[in-house]
Amino acid sequence: MKVLLVLSVALVAVFARPPGPPYRARKGVYLAGYAGGKRHGFPALKPALDACNKNKDCAGVTFERVHKGKDKFTLRKGKTFKKSPTNEVSWLKLKPRGPPYRHGKGVYLAGYAGGKRHGFPALKPALDACNKTKDCAGVTFERVHKGKDKFTLRKGKTFKKSPTNEISWLKLKPRGPPYRHGKGGYLAGYAGGKRHGFPALKPALDACNKTKDCGGVTYERVHKGKDKFTLRKGKTFKKSPTNEMSWVKA
Repeated sequence: MKVLLVLSVALVAVFARPPGPPYRARKGVYLAGYAGGKRHGFPALKPALDACNKNKDCAGVTFERVHKGKDKFTLRKGKTFKKSPTNEVSWLKLKPRGPPYRHGKGVYLAGYAGGKRHGFPALKPALDACNKTKDCAGVTFERVHKGKDKFTLRKGKTFKKSPTNEISWLKLKPRGPPYRHGKGGYLAGYAGGKRHGFPALKPALDACNKTKDCGGVTYERVHKGKDKFTLRKGKTFKKSPTNEMSWVKA
């Protein structure tokens, strides 16, 4: 019963867990072979997934139900689920998703990426190619083009009205890591050892995403200036005597 409870919590955690590449969870299966050719076990799912994300050879995690030790979550190199005789549970690493796109009807994006026309017969391969092309800002479907390769890579970053009713997909900036909000709590210590304050939450979070030792943002309620949103290095909420608010990087 205790094992089932741990697994249930672990499954909820992985589906709700946005950082790093996504994983697909499945019961009753295992992933073949240990990553790196040697067993690396962990007592909980989160540290196992974190280690897997940093391990090039790791394709996922398998929970070894019958293993006697506490380090039951193991790094695996197999990329396909296999039926487990001991009813193990596994998490398979999926390919990271590309940046989000905004869809626009009756519009086009100016100019070909790379200065030359690159067309594709379907949207998905065009978006995949755009994600790998530095100056590609999106894809335009050339409705009147005679060939099948109507989905073209474009460098323009703004929608323009199309005289031929084209359709376009504009690449958006990737979102930063998610944050968990806590009322009445603060995060200890300033990131970088110095106070950096902002007048609003969004620029503070944007700055935190670019700062290596930033663990989150704390709103200093009693600070007299307008720059109340400060970058913090602490990674755990602590009770605030002044009822501050914080956002910790997940």
